Amino acid sequence: MSGRCMENQKLINEKTLQRYIYEILTYGSKKKFLSLFPEKFKGLAQKKVKVIIPEYPVSYNGHNKHITDFRIIFTDLSYLNIEVEWQVSRFNHGKEVYDYAYSGTKGFILVVSNDRKADSFIDSDNISVLDAIDFSYWFLKKAKHIVDGTIGNYLSEYESRASKCWLVFLPSAGRNDGDSLNDYVLRGRSKGVWAFRYSNSQTVMKNILDITAGDTVIFAYNFKYGEGVKGRQLYSETEWKFTGLDILKVKKGYYCDLSDDTFEIEEWTRLPEEDKINSKRYMHYFQYLFPPADDNEKYFTSSKLPVTLRNDSSTLPGWYEFIESLRWSCSNQGAPAELSDEAMNALYCIIGDVN
Repeated sequence: MSGRCMENQKLINEKTLQRYIYEILTYGSKKKFLSLFPEKFKGLAQKKVKVIIPEYPVSYNGHNKHITDFRIIFTDLSYLNIEVEWQVSRFNHGKEVYDYAYSGTKGFILVVSNDRKADSFIDSDNISVLDAIDFSYWFLKKAKHIVDGTIGNYLSEYESRASKCWLVFLPSAGRNDGDSLNDYVLRGRSKGVWAFRYSNSQTVMKNILDITAGDTVIFAYNFKYGEGVKGRQLYSETEWKFTGLDILKVKKGYYCDLSDDTFEIEEWTRLPEEDKINSKRYMHYFQYLFPPADDNEKYFTSSKLPVTLRNDSSTLPGWYEFIESLRWSCSNQGAPAELSDEAMNALYCIIGDVN
């Protein structure tokens, strides 16, 4: 009898398990974060994280490469490699890779089921077993989000009923030598791509990872400030305006790219491969459709229809939320801020008045 019952089919891809772990690593609670580590790594796990890089290429023996599922780089530049498997027995990369990338305190294997055999070359204290029940509930809550994003990546006209709207503030000059406005208008928009720097803020990383195909992204730019308004004091009672507004459909949701040079400085392109990864400024990406289709009223670009939005453009409650979200994005280096339907409706009313 063929064993093709539902339980025997691989209905959940390992990438989904990796996504669950990535969310815990980037914005999970401290307790959950620590629960992923084997006992002997608990001390290392207390160190401050600089960046967490998925699918990190590890070179060994001069020319061979192994892609570890995650590399955690700490602020003192020490690191840990993490390999994710359903079972220990499914680690099929061989002893040489294990010795080079995971043995001792180099890293560990994170599994759902610890089926390690007594003669295994994998050390027992380099294995961590995750909470399968917690993963099960996570998947139950995330299933529609995962399915919507997957369908949206293949079907451009697919509209999810659970889609979200994200507001991104683009300054002309930012911290850490940033220039988001020119990065967007001159470098990213023609390619339909945008990227964020890594952040240690759990809220920021959660929002970035939540961007899904079929969502809507709103880029706000070309800001002017009134006399006496210092910095970026975006409040309803301060005088400011902006004339750059793009409301676009997300074509491809969050992904990590270690090689794209769209937003990197020229010196970065000349670095050795491993130095490139460790010094990359932008690695958290999504793609969008630009220019927007002329026959869809949901999307908009001020490059076709000039518009000016001011602090007092509307008295609708949603406009005040829009301003608060704009200020939050501004204060978090242009991180995506989620907008409610009410805030979007206020924005559409203002655009409608312009039309």
